[in-house]
Amino acid sequence: MHGHLSSLLSKASSLLPYIGHFSRQFVRFLDVGLLSTQTWLGIHARGQRVRDDRKTSNGLASPATKPDLLPGVGRLVQSLQPERTNGSLIASKTEDQPKRTNLIISVHLPKTGGTTFVKALRKCAEEVFYLDYGLEQLAPTALFRRGKLTTASFESIIGDLELFPGRSVIHGHFAAKKYSDLFPNAVYVTWLRDPVERIASHYFYWQRSHVPGDHRWEQFTAQKMSLEEFAGLDFVRNVYSRWFSPLDVERFDFIGITEEYGRSLELFRRLICPDIKFHAKVKNFNPNRSGNFYCLDREVRSKILELNDRDAYIYIDGVRRFRCLCEEVGI
Repeated sequence: MHGHLSSLLSKASSLLPYIGHFSRQFVRFLDVGLLSTQTWLGIHARGQRVRDDRKTSNGLASPATKPDLLPGVGRLVQSLQPERTNGSLIASKTEDQPKRTNLIISVHLPKTGGTTFVKALRKCAEEVFYLDYGLEQLAPTALFRRGKLTTASFESIIGDLELFPGRSVIHGHFAAKKYSDLFPNAVYVTWLRDPVERIASHYFYWQRSHVPGDHRWEQFTAQKMSLEEFAGLDFVRNVYSRWFSPLDVERFDFIGITEEYGRSLELFRRLICPDIKFHAKVKNFNPNRSGNFYCLDREVRSKILELNDRDAYIYIDGVRRFRCLCEEVGI
């Protein structure tokens, strides 16, 4: 089954890098990356949601009311049924309570455009801006208070974040569960990217980077890993499903799609910070890649998809969420 599925998915996704060159509007019609057409999810052209009343008791849409997925895709969805709750691949523990809009928590999934997004977030932060990257060398942790770098510890102010009159922002490489229990009603934002493209981007970035002290990078460099070997490493696989837990796609107040960066940034402004104007220039762009997609061997793309089946469906669900939000604000 996996071989049949991966072959079909790779055929669909391998065509998109070439289609993407023709026009922006055509790319929107075909969606981005993995998402070949709107019929994959049974979504109408204007981003109609697949509502709960069209689902059966197992959380999947009834065959009588939902168009068929591409052959093989449906069977993969069936295989994931035991892990689906509330219509998502990840269960959410947050309750339906009023949002604290003065606190934004941004989960920066690696290689999805989060470095560029920092500029927009800094403009939105009026009180506290906290970069939470742990001990990472290329994106160090830092705390800003009203625009100025401070040596105060984050722990000394964390209890007051929701009490400050202005907006505060936490952004970095961390799993949502790090803050979801502490701040269950904060505004949560994130970005998603075609998982094959995200892994390829990470691979080529590490090829042109120097990260001494990171044992994973040192292993990668010493072994001169191929893209396929890199994609098989545990820390690379299914990042979305691991980092989102215990939240689901619907819990995120904003989801940006890297392949539609400009539109996503405008969506963030309208939804979260309508009083702020910003124009962010993309950072960490691979100079050896033209457009939004890497030209990868079909078999390699197929194997990466097979290794990231959960992330593939979260990405598709994220694109649906992105469309619905764009429809709500009229972009």
